[in-house]
Amino acid sequence: MCSLPRTLHKGRELYGLFEAREANRKLERMLIVEGYMDVVALAQYGIRNACATLGTATSEEHLKRLYRLVDEVVFCFDGDKAGRQAARRALETVLEVMIDGRQARFLFLPEGEDPDCSASRPRCHAASSARRWSCRRWASTTSTRAKR
Repeated sequence: MCSLPRTLHKGRELYGLFEAREANRKLERMLIVEGYMDVVALAQYGIRNACATLGTATSEEHLKRLYRLVDEVVFCFDGDKAGRQAARRALETVLEVMIDGRQARFLFLPEGEDPDCSASRPRCHAASSARRWSCRRWASTTSTRAKR
């Protein structure tokens, strides 16, 4: 019997989701970032519940997949015009899948910062925000709760 390789569907796949589930089988929330290097950098800071879309905008499929695992999704995109546009598109998309009990939050970074800033910039706001985020302190976030 011939085994065909699985086809990659970028609109459904989330880089780092498998590793996040392996690190913690009882995830409470997931962080969505723009790129896979953000996921890698956040893992270096001890944040193991981050994932990234594969070069595509956050889709309903991405969110449905995440909301089957967790009730809370946090979006953290780069602190630039493209990141703000990505956040706006993510907000429009997440509103389509919101039901009672689900939460979406947005962590906005200062202009020019991104989640993957690392040891080369030890005072990086993104890194310290990510650490605070992992401790459930939500500096610079906006919460959107589902309405019944």
